[in-house]
Parts: sequence; structure tokens; C-alpha cells
Amino acid sequence: MIVTVQAASSKVRLSRHSIRILSPDGTTTRVPLADIDRLILGSRVSITPCGLAALLGKSIPVAIVTQSGQHLGSFEPPSPPRGLTRRLLYQATADEQFVRATVAKIVSAKITNARRALQRLNSRRPAFDKHILSQFSHLLHQVENADGIETLRGIEGAAAARYFALWNLFFPAGFPFEKRSTRPPLNPVNAVLSYVATLVYGEILSACQSRGLDPAPGCLHVTTDDRFSLPLDLMEPFRPALIEPLTLRLFSLGILGRQHFQPHGRGVYLNPQGKTLLFEQYEDRLTKPFNNLQSGCRTNFRALLAQAPLDFKMSLTDPSRFSPFLLH
Repeated sequence: MIVTVQAASSKVRLSRHSIRILSPDGTTTRVPLADIDRLILGSRVSITPCGLAALLGKSIPVAIVTQSGQHLGSFEPPSPPRGLTRRLLYQATADEQFVRATVAKIVSAKITNARRALQRLNSRRPAFDKHILSQFSHLLHQVENADGIETLRGIEGAAAARYFALWNLFFPAGFPFEKRSTRPPLNPVNAVLSYVATLVYGEILSACQSRGLDPAPGCLHVTTDDRFSLPLDLMEPFRPALIEPLTLRLFSLGILGRQHFQPHGRGVYLNPQGKTLLFEQYEDRLTKPFNNLQSGCRTNFRALLAQAPLDFKMSLTDPSRFSPFLLH
């Protein structure tokens, strides 16, 4: 499970085969190391070197995030050398044909998942004419006939705009979405979207590193010196399948309310109570099993997030091995 410690001035200490979390209010929580998959700490939480060493010794990554959910960095167990894998990765991401094929698969999967997610929502509570979804079929056709990578990026942007315009129709009146805003998030819905995306990004980033992949080069997201592009690529199909449905659930079921947010600077962010509720729902969603019709196996989203970098790694020698997750 993911363990999160966000309250300012909290302390994390090693206690034999467990960690002790000392909260500012004086309460203490013990969590066995064997139960922890990942530890997420707020930027004003302290951890002892012994505690950090014990976590890394058990191959448990430790991520540091800001109040707004921005990923500051991670302590990761040692990555395997994988020199050959990295050489193949650099060659592949410099190969226009490989990049184009990979981007087409990612964009196609994201659009397919967006259309399916909207179909599910609209079947439960109709909010728009179902024929509007034919727009997504048209966009998928454009992906098949795209003449270059920039065209594919443009199609992905157009699909996202149409998706969010329809997705907005399903929110409670007190929590309008309106449009995507990130740095800073300008309303509660954007705050939750960004926070859940940060959690998913962190899981995929750790999975990339554990597979010996350099997370910096990307395909859909251009390779730059100021971000890890590969996890951003691999998480795109999971946005309409996991990130946005979970966000909508938190507001539609009243799990999060106005009392769970606070202003900070020009933005709106989750407060500690809101983060606790979000993490509970996030962990439940990632570990809940379901049948994956692609593989024919029973799985969960945490396993799928870990599998995505491995599938991409396999595609470096056999492009057919990369098949992004699809909703059914």
C-alpha cells in the first residue's frame, strides 16, 4: 500500500520492522515495512536516516511532494545497470518511425478510453446526445492517417478539449470544472486532478527506474532537460481510465466538499483532511481487482501501472509488445 504523511512537523522514525509516524497532535501510528509499497512525504515532514535506509533496503521508494502535490523528487532503491536497455532506449527515441508508431498507440488508447469513459457516464445519467461521441471515432480515424508526430500531438489536444467539455457535464453544481488549470490549480476539481496525476506519475516513474529505463526521453512528450517525459507518456491512457474517473467520484459522491480545500497564493489546494480522504479512495481504486480483457487476466490498476514501463521496454526490440491499456 501507499503510505502518506502530509501534516507539517510530522516525524517518521524506524521501529524495528516498522515505521512510527508521529503526528503533531501527539498520536503515533505504526506501519510494518512489509505492508508498504511506497512512502509519500510532505515537504515539511522529517524522516531519520535510519528510517530512510530501512525503506530503501526493502526496495521501498520514498517520494517528497509539496502542499500542492508537486513531485519534488524521490529516494529510490538502486536501479539495475541496464546499459544495453538504455542504449536501445536512446536509439529508439531518436528514431522518428519508432516515435511516431509509439505516439499513435498512446493517442489512440487515450481517445478510445475517453470515449468509453464518457459512454459509461452517459449511460448512467444521460447528459448529452450519444451521437456526439462519433467525434471521437473521427479523431481515431485521423490518428490512423496522421502524417507526422506533430499532427498526432494536435489530435491528442483536440480530443482532450472535447472530452473535458463533456466530462464537465457530470459534476455537481457546486463544483464546476470549466477548464483545465495546473500551476496553480484554480478550483477544487483541478486541484484533485493534479494531485491524483502526481500520484500516478510517481508510481510509473518508480516502475521505469526499477526496470532500468532512463525516464527522461519521451515520445508524445518532447524530450527536454527539465522533466521526465517517459512517465508522462505512459500515464496518458490512464487519465480517462483512472485519474479523471476517480476525481469525478470524489465529488459526485460527496467524499470531498468545500471544507477539504484551502486557498494558497493564486491557487486552490487540498487541505490535510482532504488529502487523507483522497489517498484512501486512491488506494482502494488502485488495489481493487477487475478482469482485463486485453490480457484475459484478473488484475488491478497498480499492477497495470507497473506493467506499462515493462511493455515499453520490450518494445525497444519488438515494437508490437507495446500495447497501452484500453477500457472495455
